[in-house]
Amino acid sequence: MRIWLAWLLLLPCASLLADAGSSAQNRTTMQWANFLHDLGFLADTYPNTQAIEAASYEFVNARARLRFSPETKATQALNQAISTNSLAAWGVEQIPQYQEFSRLRQALKKEQALAALPLPNLEPLIGLKLGQQHPEVAVLRRWLASQAGQSLPSHLKDRHVWDPALIHSLKAFQTQHELTPSGKLDQPTARLISTPKAKRIEQIRFTLRQWLQLPSQLPEHSIIVNIPQFQLDYYRNQRLHLSLPVIVGKSATPTPRMNSKFRSITINPNWTPPPSIINGELLPAHRKDPYQLQNRGFELVPYQSGEPILDWAIAREQPLNHWFSSHSLKQKPGKNNALGFLKLNLTQSNAIYLHDTPNQYLFRETTRALSHGCVRVKNIESLAQVLLPPSEYKNLALSKDTNLTKMKMINRTIFVYLTYFLARVDVNGDLSMNQDIYQLSEDNLTRDFNSQ
Repeated sequence: MRIWLAWLLLLPCASLLADAGSSAQNRTTMQWANFLHDLGFLADTYPNTQAIEAASYEFVNARARLRFSPETKATQALNQAISTNSLAAWGVEQIPQYQEFSRLRQALKKEQALAALPLPNLEPLIGLKLGQQHPEVAVLRRWLASQAGQSLPSHLKDRHVWDPALIHSLKAFQTQHELTPSGKLDQPTARLISTPKAKRIEQIRFTLRQWLQLPSQLPEHSIIVNIPQFQLDYYRNQRLHLSLPVIVGKSATPTPRMNSKFRSITINPNWTPPPSIINGELLPAHRKDPYQLQNRGFELVPYQSGEPILDWAIAREQPLNHWFSSHSLKQKPGKNNALGFLKLNLTQSNAIYLHDTPNQYLFRETTRALSHGCVRVKNIESLAQVLLPPSEYKNLALSKDTNLTKMKMINRTIFVYLTYFLARVDVNGDLSMNQDIYQLSEDNLTRDFNSQ
């Protein structure tokens, strides 16, 4: 009788435990489903099990493509999670834990909430000066305040005068989005304001998907190049240590997304231009001026070792491409060399380098999609300085003017990630959007993200 009563008393406890377990599983399922929805893999806010499973396979496939890795192991793990009814628990473990990724998800929710706000008609506002009026000024004022997460005082909500307060808001908006803080409604600012919210939301989702390219945690020494931001960031132990401006590929010759690494650098490198540059630029330049390539430090180096470099006086007796069956065109080290003073020797990079450049004036440009695909790094010596011991860096600096090519080993592996993040969120939660220089955000989810 006592055993029977004890069993009856335990029944409610067992029921509560079962309910608690079911509730925890539901929360985990919703957490995974919300993640898939934020990244655009899942369209339905309240999906069924089949939809979550299908979106999970899309997630695995997209991550494998972005990481340039086979999807076999991840697919097998996903299959097992589905078969053991542990998909949600497996999925939550796949969510990137980077702080900026989490901030970007919060920014997505904010943008979705702001999507219902009307956009100002900017056309009649172009060229307005201090003290001038138009009804759309009030709409612009309210829009700028909403973007900054601010509430306007009552006397400003409907004020339609172009005044110092509006100029201040406009400057703050421009600064947040890395535009020139002129306080004027210039073309880049107007273009950004006029961007439909639906497009901004999709660009944020696109950026969230790009985070899948990175490993679950950055290695001890890591470089992230954000292509549309024209910036290189060096991380040591997951902390930002150095940021440098870069030049990336033109839209016709884009810099590809890539995961690579290096353990050596080349000092005073020579340069072997690829056929595309030879045919598209160097041969036409040589036809126009037969002395130009010689003056720029190019040489015709024989394929057969031991043979002398071809004298340019002899080379000019024939069309330049006549010699390509027996010689390669190389640019020797020096002030005119396209790779500058330093080159990082990336592995499996398909002739894409991170390197110095003699054309430092190009870093004054705001939009720096100017190269043939390689990444040109401003002040690359400062990067070498943080990678090398002080004595080795001193020797490197002394080698700069010798024009002697040397390869220097680094006593650690530096991992390199060439990424394409359109949306960035700083520690204050401020969202900034980079220009989609290669128009990649319009790609659909199933496209091979790296077929550029």
